Amino acid sequence: MRQLAWVVSAVLIALMTALILVITAQIVWRFFGSPLTFSLEVSRILFLWITFLGAALAVHRGQFTALEMLSRRLPRWWSERVICGVVCAFALVLAWHGTLYVARQELGTFTMTGLPMTIVYVAPAVSGVLMFVFAVGRLVSPPAAGAREGVVA
Repeated sequence: MRQLAWVVSAVLIALMTALILVITAQIVWRFFGSPLTFSLEVSRILFLWITFLGAALAVHRGQFTALEMLSRRLPRWWSERVICGVVCAFALVLAWHGTLYVARQELGTFTMTGLPMTIVYVAPAVSGVLMFVFAVGRLVSPPAAGAREGVVA
């Protein structure tokens, strides 16, 4: 699980670097009077992937939003399991509907870059699968040593 999280983190770092470079290049080229035509499309695609992959990484790190009603009423170990179960269900729905959406799309392309539109529509499906894998990993992990009872952090 750690290796997959490391790969996702590395991809996120590369995407963030690319996003910064594209936006910086757009600013520089605009300053010299000839703006880059592809920068808006590329930056939107990069931002979308950063968002979805970042959400999956947040599930791995346990940084997803806790369900307060459940986390206050159950012991910590059980509340983590219930919340991970809810995240698993959400991830499956996201992956399923993301896959259906990709299958239903006509093969269009972006205007400026010529990239296929599928590159955008596949992001929720990939994120859903990663969220599910990370949530299942949290579900089957043994309880932390000395885990306190109470609210999930």
